[in-house]
Amino acid sequence: GNQSSVVIQYNMLGGPQLKARRDRRATMSIAKKRFAQNNECLKTRRGRLLIVLLALIMFMASLWIINTYQILKTIHADRSNNDDLEMSLMSHMFAYFSVKSEDIVPTTALSVVILTYRKYDALANLLTSVIAQETSLNFEIIIADNGCLNETKQVISNSFSSISTTSIPNHKYLPLCDNPGYAKGNNAAVKLATSSSRMILFLNDDIVLDDSYFLQNMVQLRSMKHSAAAVGCKIANADKGQLIEAGSMVFNDGNGGGFGCCSRDIYAPLFSYAKPVDYISGACLLVDKDVFEDYGGFDGERFPNYYEDTDLQMHIQHDLGKEVWLQPLAVARHEEHGSFGQEESKALIEIGRQVFLEKWKDALEKNHLPLPWNEKPEIKEKLLFHASDLRARNPHNSNILYIGAVDPITSEFLGFGRRTFDHLSILSELGHRVTFATIQGDPIIRCNSSCRREISNLGVEFVPVGWKEVVEARIGYYDVVVLSGQELQKADNFIALSKTNSFSLVFDCHALGFKEDKMFRSWMSETKVSSKHNHVANERALSLIAKTDSFITGTETETQFVADILPKNKRVVMIGPIMDLENVSKSEFHHRNGILLTVSFEDGLNYIGDAVLDFLEKIYPMVLKHSPASETPISLTIVGCGIPHELHKTVSKLMLDSFVTIVDCPTLFDKLFEGHRILSVPQLHDDGVPFMAIDAVARGVPVVSSKVASEKLGSLPACYGESYESFAECILSVHNNEEKWLTQRQEGIDFIRLNYDRQKLTAAWARVIGGSKG
Repeated sequence: GNQSSVVIQYNMLGGPQLKARRDRRATMSIAKKRFAQNNECLKTRRGRLLIVLLALIMFMASLWIINTYQILKTIHADRSNNDDLEMSLMSHMFAYFSVKSEDIVPTTALSVVILTYRKYDALANLLTSVIAQETSLNFEIIIADNGCLNETKQVISNSFSSISTTSIPNHKYLPLCDNPGYAKGNNAAVKLATSSSRMILFLNDDIVLDDSYFLQNMVQLRSMKHSAAAVGCKIANADKGQLIEAGSMVFNDGNGGGFGCCSRDIYAPLFSYAKPVDYISGACLLVDKDVFEDYGGFDGERFPNYYEDTDLQMHIQHDLGKEVWLQPLAVARHEEHGSFGQEESKALIEIGRQVFLEKWKDALEKNHLPLPWNEKPEIKEKLLFHASDLRARNPHNSNILYIGAVDPITSEFLGFGRRTFDHLSILSELGHRVTFATIQGDPIIRCNSSCRREISNLGVEFVPVGWKEVVEARIGYYDVVVLSGQELQKADNFIALSKTNSFSLVFDCHALGFKEDKMFRSWMSETKVSSKHNHVANERALSLIAKTDSFITGTETETQFVADILPKNKRVVMIGPIMDLENVSKSEFHHRNGILLTVSFEDGLNYIGDAVLDFLEKIYPMVLKHSPASETPISLTIVGCGIPHELHKTVSKLMLDSFVTIVDCPTLFDKLFEGHRILSVPQLHDDGVPFMAIDAVARGVPVVSSKVASEKLGSLPACYGESYESFAECILSVHNNEEKWLTQRQEGIDFIRLNYDRQKLTAAWARVIGGSKG
């Protein structure tokens, strides 16, 4: 009873509520303690973060101070005026803080450095041409202002504010108001270049880039020439009426000169191919950034006004063993000696020459030619020819005149033009100076502007017309003359020239015309197939061969044929087209169908074209007839250039329209190779090397061929039909049998690797030129 009374009293006095209140107070006390502890921890973390942030700010500030000191040290190494030093410090601080964070892009590959001095109108024109560049490059523009006029700043502001923000390049402005000069001003600007930049393009403020592909052309050539550390442009006067330089020469007395200076034809072949040169004017010079920085930049101490650019390029060649290349596809218009005026410039140049000669005397005497201006005209022109291209005066290289029957067109589908291009590229890679002249050229497929750009970038001079004039004007210039193509059987004057001149003669006949004629006449007497082709044997070809030092063939069969008829002391080398196995088609057997047939229709449906008619009338109907009923009909695609209307009529007459597709002059063969199972070579006559068959095998497409073609293709893996029936059987067996298709495909790839590898063909050309020159 007493216990129950206590409980009742406890409840009546509010005991439970008091206990709950005490518990809540205890909980709140614990929470406050924990909050206080967390708050102290938070304060500690914030403090630590603040300390780290302050340390980072101090570190960045110290880097900026060191960078500022280095630039000022470069600019003011010979100055002691405190007012000037303070002015430059303020200018540099302005430049540093004016760079926006988005201007510093880690992927920037090129820094365009423009040094300007109170030529704000000219600068406006230059900036317009630079900003308008069409290129995939991520580049920045750094403007070093040695004049600091308000007009200059306004031009810069207007130039970048007048274009959309999506196309505006990254840009930086560096005012150097005390005018430290060309060398030191450019050196200071380079120090502001983004760290990821790999190349520096120096531009004077009084030039204009002539087209929107200028930067792309410059950087492309640099990437192609692994021996290069600098690239320069072709420079013309303001209205492009005269050439100022297509590369420049340095003679052994330290004098220099722009090659082609004052020529009225700025696009003449001699001024329009890429080549290694002594130097390029600093008005337009692309240099590897690491090379420039390792040398310490332009030497403004020794060369305050002129020769600083030449000095750098002498270092590149004679100290580093690298090259300086001219890119003639990049043209700049320039007001020559615009900074000082003509008379003052001449005086400054002479001062620079004396210093330059003293520094580089040994290299000049050993590697450079004497001044040619006082020589007889014919001697002077030959000396300039050799002085303008480092390869032309290298005793280990050859000067080669390569005269071809077809233009070197890489897209030319029959392969002759591509083979010529491949040979030119090999000769250039071997270090030889090459002039290519075409004797005839295909009237349907000629070398257009894109083709000429490719040849120029090889470093090969291209003379599209007037090869005889070139030969006559340059007698004694060349060590080796290469005649290429069966049409050169008409080149009678070379037989006479080879008797009176010291050059070695190399005959590259990629299709033996005189052998073909013999076979063709034999075939004409044995068959009733009509042909209007009047291909007369040319006995002068044999006369030309007899005077040849080396003979180049396109296939094994040609090699054996020529070796049998030539004296044993003649060199015979097989050099076919270069085949890149990286282009092997990835398309599988079941994703392909049909026959691809490629042919030249130069003579309409005669001689070569009649083989197509023969195939359509005698072979293809058997292929359709014996194809399995369960299979999709085997289609036929005929490809060529200048396809005659008679072919379309013949297809319709034979009621083959639903099976046959005719393609006229395709520019790309990739899709055709990807989609077809086999290539057919239905030759009736020995009408040239079927390079398309070799190309097809290199791309993983098996070949089916006639017996006549087999004599040209030699051991190339293919299924050869000796009769109409066996030809059709070859097509059916390879086209419809996956195992056989895969086997022949792999055998073909192995054959290409063995005979048409670039490295092996390069070694073959090296033997030919080395042996001819020796």
